Amino acid sequence: MAADGTDYLFNLTRDSREQADLAADRPGLLAELKAAWEKTDTSLLPYPTAD
Repeated sequence: MAADGTDYLFNLTRDSREQADLAADRPGLLAELKAAWEKTDTSLLPYPTAD
């Protein structure tokens, strides 16, 4: 999850309140999840904009 340009990684099973950011401790997992999301995102329809 990225907010304000910062990537965050949480274990929601153990930390449902999202208190412990694991991004620095698990950079490989974060990169793997980001790559999986980017691949999935290319197959989704574009988000409609208010023109």
